Order: sequence, then structure tokens, then C-alpha cells
Amino acid sequence: MCEWLNTLGVTGILLKYRVPKRSETDPSKEPIQDAQRAMGLVKKHAAEWGIKPDKIGILGFSAGGHLCVMSTLHPNERTYAQDPELDIADATPAFSIPVYPAYLTEKGNDFQLKPEIKVGPQAPPICLVHAHDDRITPAGSALVYLEYKKANLSAELHIFSKGGHGYGMKKSGNPVNDWPQRVGEWLKANGWAN
Repeated sequence: MCEWLNTLGVTGILLKYRVPKRSETDPSKEPIQDAQRAMGLVKKHAAEWGIKPDKIGILGFSAGGHLCVMSTLHPNERTYAQDPELDIADATPAFSIPVYPAYLTEKGNDFQLKPEIKVGPQAPPICLVHAHDDRITPAGSALVYLEYKKANLSAELHIFSKGGHGYGMKKSGNPVNDWPQRVGEWLKANGWAN
């Protein structure tokens, strides 16, 4: 993934984060803490690392796609004590790319977003990618897109007919294998890539 981003003139930074726990109360608490802290570290070191601080985005797959959505919609709702050496006041990404994001809809109702998935007026641009035949419902991506549309915010949605779940960057001959090209075009069109 990072190598592909490099071909677009984008610096890829890989986040190793704590995965969601099987807790009903707040399963995404620790992963979002890791993403918020990472955003702070990258923004604090942006000049040193040759990165433009206003062009730092987030991309994630499956559970990482969920983390991507949560970090996009709740970037500054902190559940940990902030350290001024590591954190910044505003951890909002410039853009968001959730690829086959999981855990967006209510259990037993694929057409209802979970209550914590709320698109606020300051939500950054998003480009959602899913396959229609994914075992994790693509309706979650479609519903997030519709919430962006209702709020008149910048969003793009790609639901490919075939591809299943977990395809990442693997070539399988399915239509979904073209997602990097579509996302690359979106990044370029918005000035985040060369």
C-alpha cells in the first residue's frame, strides 16, 4: 500500500494499531486513540519529514476501514489524556479512504448505520470503496456516502460488482481490482497526489 501511494507522490505511513475488542460498550476506543495519536505525531513532524500538514489523510481496510471512518467522523473526541509532545488539538484528517469498512451497520439490520456513525458539518472529504458481493455489507459504505450527500459534503463512492472481502491490492481478475486507479484519480483531482 505504501509503495503504491509513493507512485502517486504520497508519503505512506503505516500505523500498527490495537484492533477493536469484542466489547459492546466501546469496541473502537483503543484503535481510535492510536489513530488520533498517530495523526498528532505526523502533523507535529510534518515539516521535519517533508510532509504538508494540510494534506495528511487516512486510508484503511476492513477493521482499519472502520477505524478510518471513526477517525474521520470523531477526530477530536479524546478518551485519553493528551500529551502536548505527541498530540495536537485537531487530529482531523484532510481526507479519508475507507476500503471495505466493517462494523458500520447495526447487527441484524444492514441498512441502518450504527448511532456513532454521524457525519458532522466539518467532516473531511471521503472516498469509499466496496464490492457488492462482500460478506460485510456494502450498504454501510453507501449509507455513509448518503449522509455526506445529505450534508452537502465532498464524497465519492465506488461499489464494484465483484471482489468479495479482503482483496486489498491483490489482483484476482475482478472489477474491484481497479479501485487503486479510481482512488488515485480522486486524490489527484483534489490536489492530494501528483
